[in-house]
Amino acid sequence: MGRLGEAQAAFDTAQVTLDYVDRERLFSLARLVSPGADIAARGGIDSAAWANLTPSAKRATNTFFWAARDPDATTPYNELELEFLARVVYAEFAWSDDELRLNGADTERAEIFIRYGPPEEILTIPGTASAMQDDLVRTRPRSGAELSLSSRDDFGSTMLWLYGNGTVYFFDLPPGYGTARLPNVDRGYVRDVQRASPVRWDNVDMPAEVDSTRLRVLRFRGSSDSLDLLVLAAVPSESLREADDNGPAMARVMVRLLDDRARSTPVAIDSLRLDASTSASGQFAWRARVPARSGIVQTETRVPDTRRVSRGMAVAEGGLPAGFTVSDVLIGTPRAAPASAGGAARWFTLPLTPTLADFDVGAAVAVGWELYDLTRDAPSAARKYRVALTVTRRERGGLTGLVLRAIDGVGATIGVMRSTPEAFTMSYERVIPAPASASTMTQAESLTLAGFGERTGTYRITLDVTDLVTGAKTTRRTTFRVGR
Repeated sequence: MGRLGEAQAAFDTAQVTLDYVDRERLFSLARLVSPGADIAARGGIDSAAWANLTPSAKRATNTFFWAARDPDATTPYNELELEFLARVVYAEFAWSDDELRLNGADTERAEIFIRYGPPEEILTIPGTASAMQDDLVRTRPRSGAELSLSSRDDFGSTMLWLYGNGTVYFFDLPPGYGTARLPNVDRGYVRDVQRASPVRWDNVDMPAEVDSTRLRVLRFRGSSDSLDLLVLAAVPSESLREADDNGPAMARVMVRLLDDRARSTPVAIDSLRLDASTSASGQFAWRARVPARSGIVQTETRVPDTRRVSRGMAVAEGGLPAGFTVSDVLIGTPRAAPASAGGAARWFTLPLTPTLADFDVGAAVAVGWELYDLTRDAPSAARKYRVALTVTRRERGGLTGLVLRAIDGVGATIGVMRSTPEAFTMSYERVIPAPASASTMTQAESLTLAGFGERTGTYRITLDVTDLVTGAKTTRRTTFRVGR
């Protein structure tokens, strides 16, 4: 009925009166996720995997599932979760049968209704679909005889649910219409549909027209239990700007980390001015210290008093391992190095401007990272390490004809370089003097790759760093694209 605040209060109050068994039966996510173990094999959630979760894991997964699908994070309710609850309760009221000890939400009709909502049209015709399908097989002689109903008496009916996307579901209605069942011959088809499209919300009036924001999330070590998170976003400024007829638009953006226990940590709340000077896909950046937990980063950019919003989502892989390791790899455009010739103290002082890793033809590509906890060499109190950086082109054809150069922050060519038709590799070693009292260290470093020329495409960078004191090795990978 569109009364979302009242619906939220009603469902909250009602669920308090239910015990865990009733809540789980009615509102289990198994009603929405894909059926079949083959989904789990591809890394997705499936109904069997859901059934094996502990109660606490189910609660966390449920919270995370709906938080990740909230169409408007600025409201105190989730439109899609309320629609799910409403579909379940409608099915329970409409199709329960006390005499048959049948729970309406557990019927085959409810399974379709809860996943896909009410059909746009409902038709009822004489004869059950099962009988007609049996005849279809039995009375199709090569002579072309006309199909007809079975000779046996069939006093049931067939109900057809027609959806706007062209999908049609058949239900057998036995005499008395006590319940409705899918014809046996259709069960495989229905299961295939559910695997391909587990749920649809076509009947929900979404609060906004949604565009996509492209994200890149990078992790750097914070404290022992936290991360410094850098979020890069390409906001579709032009389409958002068109939503406001009053001239340059001011958009509000919210960035948050939703961890694997469904706990939300704000990263940024910001205002963006979307005027003509903002590019069609304006890039913005935010950084924050967050708990070192896995989850997803969500952004929502909205122009007030319009129905236009842009959302983005990216995986945050959790904390960096303790001890010797390397941060995620920064990709950006090179800028002038600071006057001091010493090494950068942290990643945000490196001579590069982070980007979403799209570069114009002929542009130089800056690469940066942070190293943590190199082991001190006892005799010299220095840290010694080797960097090996490999660039490969993802498209077929390799790097034939490409001669790259690796340049340090002061413009000098560095390292030993080797180019083959498949890859460009360069390596170098460093010795970092350190006070004997220093038990840990952070080393920020960058270099610039030049010489891509006209070779457009997607490239992968593999960064290998070896602690020469202990022999320990750490690796990070990332991608970038030349030619937007």
